[in-house]
Amino acid sequence: MQAKFEPTIIILSAGNGERMQSFIPKVLHKISSQSIIEYVINLGISLNINSNHTHIVINSELENNKIFQKLDEKYKLNKIVQKERLGTGDAVKTACNNIGSLNDLVLILYGDTPFVKKETILNMHDKIKAGSDLCIIGFNSNNPKGYGRIISDEQSKISEIIEEKEANPKQKEIKLCNSGIILTKKEALCDFLDKHSSSEYNLNHEFYLTDIVKYLNLKQKNCTYITAEENEVIGINNRHQLIAAEKYNQSIIVDRLLSSGVTIINPETSYFANGINIQKDVVIYPNVFIGNNTSIESNSIIHSFSHIEGADIKHASIIGPFARIRPKTKIGKNSKIGNFVEVKNSDLMNNVKAGHLSYIGDVTISDNVNIGAGTVFCNYDGKNKHHSFVGEKVFIGSNSSIISPVKIDSKSTIAAGSVITKDVEKDALAVARSKQINLKNKSKIS
Repeated sequence: MQAKFEPTIIILSAGNGERMQSFIPKVLHKISSQSIIEYVINLGISLNINSNHTHIVINSELENNKIFQKLDEKYKLNKIVQKERLGTGDAVKTACNNIGSLNDLVLILYGDTPFVKKETILNMHDKIKAGSDLCIIGFNSNNPKGYGRIISDEQSKISEIIEEKEANPKQKEIKLCNSGIILTKKEALCDFLDKHSSSEYNLNHEFYLTDIVKYLNLKQKNCTYITAEENEVIGINNRHQLIAAEKYNQSIIVDRLLSSGVTIINPETSYFANGINIQKDVVIYPNVFIGNNTSIESNSIIHSFSHIEGADIKHASIIGPFARIRPKTKIGKNSKIGNFVEVKNSDLMNNVKAGHLSYIGDVTISDNVNIGAGTVFCNYDGKNKHHSFVGEKVFIGSNSSIISPVKIDSKSTIAAGSVITKDVEKDALAVARSKQINLKNKSKIS
């Protein structure tokens, strides 16, 4: 046995997922803004931090999917293609035939089972260290319909796994179900796989991994199980299960945020992505969306109907209501982004105020700037985006259009209703609007 726990990990993701009723492969659907398969990949990384012993079995559809290809580029996956769907046993056999050398332990995970904890896998390892040749994660369900049942004794030794379609009425009453997740010694797995040729597959031309339990028992091997909460090992096969998984994961995120000192007025109405960092004493009002790669520092307030994604919001800032903060945006300390203000790819320093009805895109705004209602940074010329700069203590009057790229130097003022197309010097007043003309007795109102 290896001195440390460093298993060969095989993630099974070759299923087509017909029950999802989607053109998107099942494992690429998202939970809390992260694809299902990424949860499993990250579990593998956490178990084998300094090595590359995680392999993923996929089908050709997934192999050619552009979203999956981006994940492959991100994680440098060891991919194995199962050309025909011939069951989980065949998928594992295909993987083992394509892996140069297996480690002493092999962990079988599923790409549609996202919430398995590292601690649970380590508990499986404890069973192996105690003398088991194989350990399975089981769970107790009040509604076990559709799941394979674990047949076991009081010492948690498994004699068999019975699929529901093959179970007799008494076995169907068993509430201990099989998650499918297996940790096994290499020798036990290889012996089982070697004994099954394609001619021995079942009537449906499939070979199931669960048959390993019955086989190892015939070989006088020790098969055991541990239990986990049902939600931890939920497999996602359809939209109903996807929504249930989202609800469960939102509860995990909310619990983490509340425990770290964040106030969430009504958690059930708000949405939180996995990749967020929110500090203590932030207050989040109802109906807020906080997406991936968002950081919010302490004492900030996020008002209702605000949509924030990919942004860095500093200490004691106020966002919303009805604000949209888009990716690559930084908002400095004590700033205020009010109702119906959109900010994109911009760097706002400290104490910047944009109270209402403005678009701020591709601009650097220095400290203590006031942006009046209706201000628009016109950053796009139809082909390219352009960047502007606003210096300290600038006052931009309402209903102004800033035609980027321009530099508005510190302590200058932009008169309301101006269209700024040229740089504005320090301390200057810029007025760029047509002269008002009043024509006497020309009104059409009688």
